[in-house]
Amino acid sequence: MNLPDSKSFFKAVECAFSFLRPAGFEFPESGRESTPTYDSILILGKNVAFAVSLDRRDECIDFYIARVKDGEVIRNDVPGGYWGHFHGFVVKHRKYRGGFSEFRGVSHKDEATSSISVYANALTALAPDAAMDSEKVFG
Repeated sequence: MNLPDSKSFFKAVECAFSFLRPAGFEFPESGRESTPTYDSILILGKNVAFAVSLDRRDECIDFYIARVKDGEVIRNDVPGGYWGHFHGFVVKHRKYRGGFSEFRGVSHKDEATSSISVYANALTALAPDAAMDSEKVFG
C-alpha cells in the first residue's frame, strides 16, 4: 500500500466523513495523533465517536466506534463504555454477516483513500443511526 503522509491522511478522512458534520460531528485538533508508525483521527459526536487510524508498520487502515458521554469517549474499561472495531460492532449489534468489499464505490488514486471511503460507505449503509449520532446506538 502506498501510504499517505499524516497531513494527507487527515485530509482524506475529513473529506470521506464530511457527511457527518450536519449531524454535529467534529474533527477536533486534539483528536489527532501522529507518530512515525501511526496516525489516528477522532470524529466526535455528542453520543458516538469514530476513530480512523493508519498503522504504517502493518500498512492498514482501521475504523473504530465508541460511546461518548459529556464530550468524552467512554472506553470499555468504564461501566457502560464501548470502544471497538466497526466491523465487530456491526456483526454483534447489527447481525451483519459479510465483508466490506461491497462498499468499495468510487475508485481512488491510492489504496489508503479507497480504504477510508469503504469505511465511510459501510457506516452509512450498516449503521445510519450512528452516523446521525443517535443516543440509542449502543442500546
